[in-house]
Amino acid sequence: MDSNKWGEIQGLFHQCEKLPLDEQEIFLKNLEEKDSGLAKEVKKLLEAYYSSGTFLEDDILEHDFIKAGDRVGPWKINREIGRGGMSIVYHASRADGQFERDVAIKFLHGLIPGRSMHKRLQLEQNILAKLHHKNIAQLFDAGVTDEGRPYFILEYIDGKPITEWCYENKIGFSQRLDIFAQVCEAVQFAHQRLIVHRDLKPTNILVDNNGSVKLLDFGIAKILEEDPQEGAALTRTGQYLMTPEYASPEQVRGESITTATDVYALGLILCQILTGSLPYNLSEKSPMEISSIISETYPTKPSTLVGKGLEINNEESKRLRTGLNSKYLKKELRGDLDNIIMKALRKESERRYGSADQLLQDIRHYQKNEPISARPESAGYLTKKFVQRNRTAVSAALIVVFILIGTVIFSLIQARNTEIERQKTEQVNAFLQEMLASPNPFEDGRDVRVIDILDQTAERMDNELDLDPSVAAAVHHTLGVTYRELGDLEKASVHLAEALKVRNNLYTPPHPDISDSQAEYGKLEQKKGNYAVADSLLRLAFESDLSRLGKENTTVAIRISDRGVLKWEMGDLESAEQLLRESLELEQQLRDSNDVQLAVSLGNLATLLLDQGYHNEALKLYNRELGIYRSNYENDQHPSIPQVLSHIGIIYDDLEEYEEARINHEQALELFRELKGEDHADVAYAMNNLASVLTNLGEPEEALKMQQESAEIYESIYGNEHPNVGIQYNNIAYAKRTTGDLEGAIESYKKAIDIWEKGLPEDHLFLGYGYHNLGSVLMLQDHPQEALPNFQRAYEIRVKQLSTNSSERGVTTSMLGDCLATLNRTEEAEPLLIEGYQILLQSLGENHTSTQEAEERLKEFLSTQNRLEDFETITNDVE
Repeated sequence: MDSNKWGEIQGLFHQCEKLPLDEQEIFLKNLEEKDSGLAKEVKKLLEAYYSSGTFLEDDILEHDFIKAGDRVGPWKINREIGRGGMSIVYHASRADGQFERDVAIKFLHGLIPGRSMHKRLQLEQNILAKLHHKNIAQLFDAGVTDEGRPYFILEYIDGKPITEWCYENKIGFSQRLDIFAQVCEAVQFAHQRLIVHRDLKPTNILVDNNGSVKLLDFGIAKILEEDPQEGAALTRTGQYLMTPEYASPEQVRGESITTATDVYALGLILCQILTGSLPYNLSEKSPMEISSIISETYPTKPSTLVGKGLEINNEESKRLRTGLNSKYLKKELRGDLDNIIMKALRKESERRYGSADQLLQDIRHYQKNEPISARPESAGYLTKKFVQRNRTAVSAALIVVFILIGTVIFSLIQARNTEIERQKTEQVNAFLQEMLASPNPFEDGRDVRVIDILDQTAERMDNELDLDPSVAAAVHHTLGVTYRELGDLEKASVHLAEALKVRNNLYTPPHPDISDSQAEYGKLEQKKGNYAVADSLLRLAFESDLSRLGKENTTVAIRISDRGVLKWEMGDLESAEQLLRESLELEQQLRDSNDVQLAVSLGNLATLLLDQGYHNEALKLYNRELGIYRSNYENDQHPSIPQVLSHIGIIYDDLEEYEEARINHEQALELFRELKGEDHADVAYAMNNLASVLTNLGEPEEALKMQQESAEIYESIYGNEHPNVGIQYNNIAYAKRTTGDLEGAIESYKKAIDIWEKGLPEDHLFLGYGYHNLGSVLMLQDHPQEALPNFQRAYEIRVKQLSTNSSERGVTTSMLGDCLATLNRTEEAEPLLIEGYQILLQSLGENHTSTQEAEERLKEFLSTQNRLEDFETITNDVE
């Protein structure tokens, strides 16, 4: 074929390739009518372009031209090690005896002759010469054979493609991420030198026996700069070279190539090394179908790829996942990694990561359990989540805004069918706008404005508006939730009860509005301490939504979580943990990793684990929860943020890192006051936590004053018999004990126990705290006979409720043993003293005060038995 003919074919190919897929077929049909020979050649190039991974197909390439033993300069050809549409690569070694080195020689073929191609080859040599990086195969030399065939002498890599290397070495999950990090670092290095690879794929990423990555074939890269010699942008170097399976949408559309093209390929490769699959099923697809899939089809989420029943999840993908636990893998992929990979694979290049380094940073944040930047984008994301959940208000001022938005949205939905309902909606909207205008927030302050608006809305909606019952129920419901979160439980009860009543009259269960009212009313009863009523309402809401929606639904996940929190407050820790873990599993499967509701589920489980003494696991969950909230809300303007800070402070308090605990509790208290006012229950909660730390820091007088103020706030809200008031008296007792007022401490502990016994189940964990603490003070007063039944009751509760490695259980076990030893009941005391010490040594470590105190009790006991030498054996028995 002469050059003119070839040039015509190439030109027609470029014209056709740039057209939309449907127009390409028309173009080829018209060309076939004019010149069937030309049409055949153009179609052949298109097939090669879409399927072979190179510019030309194998059947139009030149035949083999070199064999083992031939020489290329000082290099002797040993064997072929790979070939593609544009090149053949051979293993070679130095043959002139000057030094020993194995290299790879890449011969280019199938190229258009002429000046432009020679310039292109020179450019490729210059590109490779710039890339001196430990993870990029080095260019040693370049030249042209006597027959005029260009070649490159490259670093020889004795390695396997990254996917095969992971499979053959049974590489685990975290190691695969570490290997991929090397790839990102190499690509970023090239991008910083304005070089885009354009054809990243596993066969161009080799891993040697030491686990070191080497990227091959930057010779088809595009340089994002102007040629300093020619003054023209280098926009056509390798423009049509690609492998379809790893091509980006802009490549298959023939659009401009940028660093985002490599980011897309990195996303595909990361998906493949973690799941064994690409996110598209391209098997047995025509080139046109492949192009359409890449350009238009939304990729399958990585966590879904490892599920069962997918055509894409074939035996090959399962083979490549060798070394990975499928159940663990699916769990790890859900959330952050799903979002990282899906961001890299976005169709629009500008919505992907801006660089390989940004992709790498998100992976490192994931590995450290830190917030990532990737999450699905959607209009009205935060508002939608608030309206759906009706959890806590974002801040006092924003509460009203969300009430208005939620009610208006609901009324608009109701009005979509009839003109009458449209008129009612307009009436509601005008009313709500008037409410928003008065009073003035800048004159009256945030809290006055909120309460005034709520109260006026509640009064006027009944007296001045003839609302449709369904709209009125929606307003009552939202007002009730908002009053509840502001701490006015009496007004909340009025509105939530009215909403439930109206909805029961309007609808037949199962109905979503009835379920919502049951759930929110149930949470109100839970706040009041009416656990049996709350349990019944939350169960009804769960069963109704489960029958309507099925198990795998976010609403059902929330219902499960709500029930888990209630079971935890009721003291049924086993059921609570089961429900909260079940809910979190669903949330991670169904939601974005930065979804606020996922943060709620993380926090609920973390708090349960904290109550059971699992500090490390709880802290990890809390930090993840805090990261989600802070990624969604600026300046910590969400009431759940101080709540999480409080919980983190409690952990540091338990771990005796008191200054760190103080910082967290002070931040929490300041935020709660800012968001909810001085007399809110959450402010009392934060004061309570800070007071505990102040006691441990040697400021018991200040702590006691704060505890008493906290108790007054709780009693003004809940009355004097609510379980939360019992918490205050328990903590007041601790402060009194620290100041030396042991009689006052005993009185307060007894009052806390009395409140809890009246309002909580008989084996509630709070009672375990109360009886243990009371027994401890009685021991300080040298009253072991009085202390004994308190320790026995605490031990009974904690053995029933807590696992064998719980630190709380360990402390009670040790102190019960000490009490029995003091009463000379040595046979009963010894196993308890040993068990308590061993639990604490395992759970808290040898340097924690509780462990050291348990050690002293045990040593003192052994010393009285003349067996102190047995202590070392006991310590060695701890695994």
